[in-house]
Amino acid sequence: MLKRLISVFLFLTLLMFSKPLLCFNSNIAQLSPVKINEVCSHNFKNVDKGASNITVANFPKGESVIIAAGSSIKNPSGHILFFANQNYSVWWTQTSGNQSFSFLSDGAVVGYLSCYLGASMKLLKFSQGESVYHLSTQNYSRFLVIVTCFGEFNSCENASVQKNNLTRLGDYGKNFVVAIFYGFVNFTGSYITVEVPSGSSTVFLIGISNSIFGWIRGTVEPKDSVILINGTRYFTNNGVLNISLPFGIYNVTILKKGYSNLSIIVPVYGGEVTPLFVKLANAEDRLIVAVDFALRYYLPALLAACAIALGVYSLKRTPPFINRH
Repeated sequence: MLKRLISVFLFLTLLMFSKPLLCFNSNIAQLSPVKINEVCSHNFKNVDKGASNITVANFPKGESVIIAAGSSIKNPSGHILFFANQNYSVWWTQTSGNQSFSFLSDGAVVGYLSCYLGASMKLLKFSQGESVYHLSTQNYSRFLVIVTCFGEFNSCENASVQKNNLTRLGDYGKNFVVAIFYGFVNFTGSYITVEVPSGSSTVFLIGISNSIFGWIRGTVEPKDSVILINGTRYFTNNGVLNISLPFGIYNVTILKKGYSNLSIIVPVYGGEVTPLFVKLANAEDRLIVAVDFALRYYLPALLAACAIALGVYSLKRTPPFINRH
């Protein structure tokens, strides 16, 4: 009896903390790139009501902005979701290759823009919900500006940077329009001004650097940990990191026997330092924390279940009281 009650308790615990698995038919679309020029590609597509799974292709070491807009946009997923409401969702990625995004809708238009210059590009600022944006240039002087817009017809006709119009890409759905504006800008001031259409908008300000190399700098504990960057071993100077790499996205793994390993994605931008400070957790400490967590949250419930089981068992074993008088 005790074993059965404990089994039921564990089953209910798993049921409470497990996420439901949703199965549904979906619109599956590959947005084949349409080449704009030597550095950018784009595409737009209408999708039907229901679940949509979209794949877009991002240039190696490029930047992509993806927008899905329409009626009742729900459950958007994909890396990285920057903005979402019931009418539209906006993603940004600098991961190369085919990227997948999904959402539910009552019908929508989805589109993307991917650009690559052969130079380091860093997202400096994302902003949304304004008609005029004043964005810090962070000591950059060359930029890629991308604006997304969703609204009624004629509400997404133009956008500008420092009064210079951006190139417009777009498509139409039922009673609405979706647009992406983009342009390459040289500017030396502290703040750059972006003016957008009357519809709902988001702005991505991306800095461009001609420097090929950047650095990962910081410290690692334990000091004799093994450092692997995209599978290649690098060494620290008594635990101090100072590694020069071409701009790009790197998988950094830090290993040490007796400690929990760490694997993270680290961007490196031309002419800039990416800080990285890591202290690996002792494996024994992690085990103590995990056991402590389990005891604090599950032991009281298990004890209660055991008490109930023992009580029921005792009642069954105790002979009924017979009044002999």
